[in-house]
Amino acid sequence: MAQTFLTRCQDLPKISVAVFHPCSEEALNGAIESAQLALIEPILIAPEQKLLPIAKQCNVDLSKFTFINVPHSHAAAEMAVKYAKEGKVDALMKGSLHTDELMTEVIKKEAGLRTERCIDRV
Repeated sequence: MAQTFLTRCQDLPKISVAVFHPCSEEALNGAIESAQLALIEPILIAPEQKLLPIAKQCNVDLSKFTFINVPHSHAAAEMAVKYAKEGKVDALMKGSLHTDELMTEVIKKEAGLRTERCIDRV
């Protein structure tokens, strides 16, 4: 089923994705593999001092990707939500940070992605 899904998605145009705080092997590899499959154009948002060692460990050349250095995970979530709100990215991809850090930025009244609709977890 996963292969069918990937095959169907490869016929679609790439989308720009803010990948925020991909500071674990799993998070970084997920973004890079998605880019290699031509599914996304990632914008990596993370603290440089955390991302560089992970990239080296995963043998990932970060120069091939847009990278935004931020001081910490909360700033990464804030920047990603800002990019989504401004239409600079089509989607968000959560890396290795707590969901509450993301949701704090998403639900902010002025700067977040909040609407009049209820946010619910399914």
